[in-house]
Amino acid sequence: MKIPKELTPIAYKLSKKVFDGHIAFKKGQELLVGDNRMNSNSAADYINNFNCLMEGKKFTRTNNAFSVDYFLENIYKDYGSSYLNNALIALQLHFEYFERVSKSKAHKMRLIHEKYSTYILNTSVKIREDDEQQQDEIINEIIKLGKSKQAIASE
Repeated sequence: MKIPKELTPIAYKLSKKVFDGHIAFKKGQELLVGDNRMNSNSAADYINNFNCLMEGKKFTRTNNAFSVDYFLENIYKDYGSSYLNNALIALQLHFEYFERVSKSKAHKMRLIHEKYSTYILNTSVKIREDDEQQQDEIINEIIKLGKSKQAIASE
């Protein structure tokens, strides 16, 4: 059964509620299935895969590329770069597993991984730039005060 794109935001929202402990797994699965809009096993896969993404663990069941992209984008928005990093680790473990067992390349998943890896890289660069700016400001303040290293250390 092909999962329509319109269900992806619902799957994300319910998976997030399960992960955050607001609803039980079974309840999230039931809500995602709804009136037969999704197979029960597929609903379980979406929720399990989300948990694996958040924890940086390999998942073996496959979501479509649209859903993976949507999940990563929203994990980054909702949880930040550390959880996105976990998700990228999990995604890489997933496509390496998939390529090993299926003997085919997971081109779309690799492209999605590459896309969000740049988010992590850009975040790291921004943090370094902010740290360097802060260090420069500290050095400038020290120079203004005219104190020696020894005087500052003793304070």
